[in-house]
This record gives sequence, structure tokens and C-alpha cells, in this order.
Amino acid sequence: DQQASPITVVIGNPPYNVGQVNENDNNKNRKYPRLDRRVSETYAKASRATSKSKLNDPYVKAFRWAADRIGEEGVVAFVSNNSFLDNVAFDGMRQHLAADFSAIYHLNLKGNARTSGERRRREGGNIFDDLIRVGVGITFLVRRKDHQGQARIHLHTIGDYLKAEDKRAYLEQARSLEGVAWQRLQPSARHVWLTEGLRDDWADLLPLGTKAGKAGKDAQTIFGLYSLGINTARDAWAYNFSREALAANMRRTIEAYNLHVMRWQLASPKPANVDDFVEYDDTKLSWSHGLKLHLKRAQLASFEDQKLRCSLYRPFAKRFVFFDKVMNQARCQLPRIFPTPQTEAENRVICVSDIGYRAPRFSCLMTNVIPDLHLCASVDAHQCFPLYVYDEDGGNRRENVTDWALQQFRQRH
Repeated sequence: DQQASPITVVIGNPPYNVGQVNENDNNKNRKYPRLDRRVSETYAKASRATSKSKLNDPYVKAFRWAADRIGEEGVVAFVSNNSFLDNVAFDGMRQHLAADFSAIYHLNLKGNARTSGERRRREGGNIFDDLIRVGVGITFLVRRKDHQGQARIHLHTIGDYLKAEDKRAYLEQARSLEGVAWQRLQPSARHVWLTEGLRDDWADLLPLGTKAGKAGKDAQTIFGLYSLGINTARDAWAYNFSREALAANMRRTIEAYNLHVMRWQLASPKPANVDDFVEYDDTKLSWSHGLKLHLKRAQLASFEDQKLRCSLYRPFAKRFVFFDKVMNQARCQLPRIFPTPQTEAENRVICVSDIGYRAPRFSCLMTNVIPDLHLCASVDAHQCFPLYVYDEDGGNRRENVTDWALQQFRQRH
């Protein structure tokens, strides 16, 4: 029986796909309840990240399974997505890997096509002939019975601008661990492995926002509330340069969605799987996880003219957006930042690159309208810090800069 047999070596090329790009494809990752629970109670629990959705990637579960399976001694060797090296969402995973193993070796083969500009060119070709878009690495995890403390972590990153065939030639020449010029890493106390160039006084800088401050538990932050931009999950429907065209599109897609709600209400018994219940037709409706949850709750959508709002979709490119809790995947705290068109006349929001940003340069913009989630990059998010916060009806305005921040500014200046 495999479950009872001792295993000391795990070798594999686990799949890496954090989630389907289009919900209408109805092609979700397979669920592993026990592994999902183990990832949640270890990697996710230890993470400081605001969003931990990237930990749903199957390759993360493969690392968790292997670490649990090999016992007191063993070796794990994976070819996988290597986003865990530096992505903020994986700080908890890095923490546990360093505690679970005696030594870690990672050969970074680069090839991340989800970057841009000079960074993209330096990433070079993907080792799999550009058939995938993520960066790839080879990881060796070694566990010894007498292991104590943190793992010794070693990294080697291949050269810039290399094509796929150049990278394969490097692997053929290296042949083994001894053929690689490893660099010993010295992780930070916050489980950052790639610390080169980080400022030593980072912890002394004033935080723009913190999760504790956002929850009202800690005033030691500049802004009391912050938010991601709007995520419609159906930009083709919910955005348009023409207000009239947007209204026509949203009336049509809302009608298609509400027909599904009526069918759901009449269904007896209710289908066990909502994914198999809905009809997938891109010409009528673009599904998302959130919209399916609204369907299961039998929550109807409604069209109202006041939901047609102005948005900053990309830098210096405004569009009209349909601002609605049902037809938008996530509005986050935006209903408290720009609850009504009138608040656009007085509020301002500073949009900065999220800590997981993959573009080569930090970006910052200020706007007085609803910002899009991917304001400056199609795959990365921005955090938005407003001057004022309102009730969701637009009343009871209050300043969002904390008293603690004002005191700190006075002391330092």
C-alpha cells in the first residue's frame, strides 16, 4: 500500500496553474480537501500577505504533500513555477520550507513572460519553448534526521536574455549540483530570501497602510483605510468609452443573468454543482466565481443609471464602468471611497504598485474617479489610499490620514 510505504525521494514536475483565466471555460483545478487544509493551516496561516489566492496553485500543494510525505529523511526534486522565490504571497511557504528542510537548492531558469519592458527581455525564453508564461526553476529540498534550526538556502540564477535552447545547454553542461555555482542566501526576519538591495532601515519607514490599521486595531499607519481597485471580472461588458453602449451591454447581460436566477429558484432539487448548471455563452454573459455565488443565493441584479460611473481604466484613459455589487467581482472598499459621483469632486486617491507588482518600475498615480484593479499593468494590482472616507450613501465624510501619522510627520520635520 502506497500510503503505508516509506518514501525518501520525491521527483516530479507538478502542474502549475493558480486558476482558470476565463470562468466560462468551466475548467477548474481539481480540489484536494486534505492538502487544501494543510496549505491553509501552514503556508497561508504564516503569510502576512493581504491576498493569498496564489497559494491555490497546484504546485504549492505538491510541495506541501512532499514535505509531509518523505518522513524524517529524504529528498524532494521538483521542476516547477518558481514564483515562491520572491512573491509576497509565498512568505509563509518560504518560512515553512526553511523550517521543514535541512538544505534548499534552487536553480532559477527565469522565463517569466508576465513581466514587461527590460525585465521581460532579461527573463529570456521559457525553458519549455515558451509554451507557458511563468518563470521556471529546479528545486532540491534535503531533509536530514539531525536537522535543527533553519535550512541552508542556496540559489543560482542563470544569465539574462538567454533563449530556451541556451538554458537547456546550460543544464546539460552542469549535469549535477556540483556543476552549479551556488550562492548562499541570508533570508530576512520576514522570510524574504532575495534580500540584495533591500534597505536595512525598511522597518523604520512609515507604513502607508497595514491590515491591522485597516481593521481599526492599530493606528500606527499613515492611512486608516486603503483598497484595491475595482475588479469587474467582465471588462468587455462592464466597461465602455460610450455611456450609452455600456448601458445597452449591461441591460443585456443582466437580463441573461437574471434568467439564470429564475431557473435556479425553480430548480428542485437544487443542482449539486452550480458550474454544471449555468449556460456558458460569451455573447450573453461572462461568468466569474463571485457571480456564481450570487446566483446560488438567488440574488437578482438590477440596472440603474446612477451605477454608470466614470473610472480610470488605464493611465490617462478614462472609461465608463458599471459600479454594482452583483455584476462586479470585487469593489473592495471603493463604495466608501467614491460612493457617489458627487464625492469625485472632493476626494482624491493615491494609487501605488502593490507589493506583488511584477513590472520593472514602481508606479504611482492620483485620481478622483474609481480606479481599475489593473490600473498600470494588465496582470498586477494597485493599492489605493484615499484622502477621505465616506458612508456608502456618500454622507459622513472623514479624513483618512491618522493622528499618529500627523504626529510622526511633525516629529521628523
